[in-house]
Amino acid sequence: RSAKEQDYDAIILGTFHTIRNDTGDHVKADRVIQWSSQNSPLPLFCFWETAVGPEKAIGGYVISGEEQGIEAAKIALKIFEGKSPQTINPKIAEQGEYMFSTKQLQKWKISLPSSITKRTTFTD
Repeated sequence: RSAKEQDYDAIILGTFHTIRNDTGDHVKADRVIQWSSQNSPLPLFCFWETAVGPEKAIGGYVISGEEQGIEAAKIALKIFEGKSPQTINPKIAEQGEYMFSTKQLQKWKISLPSSITKRTTFTD
Protein backbone atom coordinates (compact mmCIF):
# COMPACT_ATOMS: atom_id res chain seq x y z
CA ARG A 1 0.00 0.00 0.00
CA SER A 2 2.93 2.35 0.47
CA ALA A 3 4.51 1.74 -2.95
CA LYS A 4 3.30 5.06 -4.36
CA GLU A 5 4.67 6.97 -1.37
CA GLN A 6 8.01 5.24 -1.98
CA ASP A 7 8.10 6.63 -5.55
CA TYR A 8 7.24 3.44 -7.43
CA ASP A 9 5.22 3.77 -10.64
CA ALA A 10 3.75 0.27 -10.82
CA ILE A 11 3.69 -3.09 -9.08
CA ILE A 12 4.58 -6.35 -10.78
CA LEU A 13 3.05 -9.47 -9.29
CA GLY A 14 5.13 -12.57 -9.87
CA THR A 15 4.21 -15.76 -8.09
CA PHE A 16 1.59 -15.30 -5.41
CA HIS A 17 0.12 -18.81 -5.30
CA THR A 18 1.77 -19.80 -2.01
CA ILE A 19 0.47 -17.03 0.24
CA ARG A 20 -1.01 -18.12 3.56
CA ASN A 21 -3.19 -16.19 5.98
CA ASP A 22 -2.61 -15.59 9.71
CA THR A 23 -3.83 -19.09 10.60
CA GLY A 24 -1.61 -20.77 8.02
CA ASP A 25 -4.37 -21.57 5.54
CA HIS A 26 -3.66 -21.21 1.83
CA VAL A 27 -5.20 -18.09 0.25
CA LYS A 28 -6.57 -18.76 -3.24
CA ALA A 29 -4.63 -17.01 -5.99
CA ASP A 30 -7.77 -15.32 -7.36
CA ARG A 31 -8.44 -13.80 -3.95
CA VAL A 32 -4.86 -12.51 -3.69
CA ILE A 33 -4.97 -10.85 -7.11
CA GLN A 34 -8.43 -9.35 -6.55
CA TRP A 35 -7.48 -7.97 -3.12
CA SER A 36 -4.27 -6.56 -4.57
CA SER A 37 -6.16 -4.92 -7.42
CA GLN A 38 -8.69 -3.36 -5.06
CA ASN A 39 -6.10 -2.09 -2.59
CA SER A 40 -3.16 -1.09 -4.74
CA PRO A 41 -2.43 2.63 -5.13
CA LEU A 42 -0.61 1.77 -8.37
CA PRO A 43 -1.34 -0.27 -11.50
CA LEU A 44 -0.58 -3.99 -11.22
CA PHE A 45 1.21 -5.90 -13.96
CA CYS A 46 1.69 -9.66 -14.02
CA PHE A 47 3.36 -12.61 -15.73
CA TRP A 48 0.45 -15.09 -15.85
CA GLU A 49 -2.65 -14.94 -18.06
CA THR A 50 -4.92 -16.05 -15.20
CA ALA A 51 -4.04 -12.87 -13.27
CA VAL A 52 -5.32 -10.51 -16.01
CA GLY A 53 -8.86 -9.16 -15.82
CA PRO A 54 -11.26 -6.37 -14.92
CA GLU A 55 -10.82 -6.91 -11.16
CA LYS A 56 -7.29 -8.25 -11.39
CA ALA A 57 -4.06 -6.99 -12.99
CA ILE A 58 -3.76 -4.80 -16.07
CA GLY A 59 -1.72 -7.50 -17.75
CA GLY A 60 1.59 -7.44 -19.54
CA TYR A 61 3.69 -9.90 -21.48
CA VAL A 62 2.27 -13.08 -19.98
CA ILE A 63 2.91 -16.80 -20.00
CA SER A 64 -0.10 -18.96 -20.75
CA GLY A 65 -1.08 -22.25 -19.21
CA GLU A 66 -1.35 -23.61 -22.74
CA GLU A 67 2.33 -22.92 -23.44
CA GLN A 68 3.30 -24.54 -20.14
CA GLY A 69 1.17 -27.57 -21.03
CA ILE A 70 2.85 -27.93 -24.42
CA GLU A 71 6.27 -28.00 -22.77
CA ALA A 72 5.06 -30.55 -20.19
CA ALA A 73 3.69 -32.74 -23.00
CA LYS A 74 7.06 -32.65 -24.79
CA ILE A 75 8.75 -33.92 -21.62
CA ALA A 76 6.11 -36.63 -21.16
CA LEU A 77 6.67 -37.83 -24.74
CA LYS A 78 10.41 -38.19 -24.07
CA ILE A 79 9.63 -40.31 -21.01
CA PHE A 80 7.16 -42.47 -22.99
CA GLU A 81 9.89 -42.97 -25.58
CA GLY A 82 12.10 -44.44 -22.85
CA LYS A 83 14.24 -41.52 -21.75
CA SER A 84 14.95 -41.44 -18.02
CA PRO A 85 13.23 -38.51 -16.25
CA GLN A 86 16.47 -37.78 -14.34
CA THR A 87 18.18 -36.95 -17.65
CA ILE A 88 15.53 -34.44 -18.77
CA ASN A 89 16.11 -30.81 -17.89
CA PRO A 90 13.16 -28.69 -16.74
CA LYS A 91 11.67 -26.62 -19.56
CA ILE A 92 9.59 -23.47 -19.53
CA ALA A 93 7.65 -21.80 -22.30
CA GLU A 94 9.95 -19.77 -24.49
CA GLN A 95 7.45 -17.16 -25.51
CA GLY A 96 4.46 -15.40 -24.10
CA GLU A 97 1.93 -12.97 -25.44
CA TYR A 98 0.71 -9.48 -24.70
CA MET A 99 -2.54 -9.65 -22.76
CA PHE A 100 -4.31 -6.71 -21.16
CA SER A 101 -7.58 -5.89 -19.43
CA THR A 102 -9.38 -3.04 -21.17
CA LYS A 103 -11.12 -2.07 -17.93
CA GLN A 104 -7.85 -1.94 -15.98
CA LEU A 105 -6.19 0.13 -18.71
CA GLN A 106 -9.12 2.56 -18.49
CA LYS A 107 -9.05 2.60 -14.68
CA TRP A 108 -5.39 3.67 -14.68
CA LYS A 109 -5.69 5.85 -17.80
CA ILE A 110 -2.99 3.90 -19.62
CA SER A 111 -2.79 3.85 -23.41
CA LEU A 112 -0.76 1.17 -25.12
CA PRO A 113 1.46 2.04 -28.05
CA SER A 114 -0.06 0.90 -31.36
CA SER A 115 2.87 -1.48 -31.90
CA ILE A 116 1.79 -3.40 -28.79
CA THR A 117 -1.98 -2.96 -29.29
CA LYS A 118 -1.76 -4.75 -32.64
CA ARG A 119 -0.24 -7.80 -30.96
CA THR A 120 -2.43 -7.82 -27.83
CA THR A 121 -5.22 -10.10 -26.68
CA PHE A 122 -7.74 -8.17 -24.56
CA THR A 123 -9.61 -9.97 -21.76
CA ASP A 124 -12.65 -7.69 -21.58
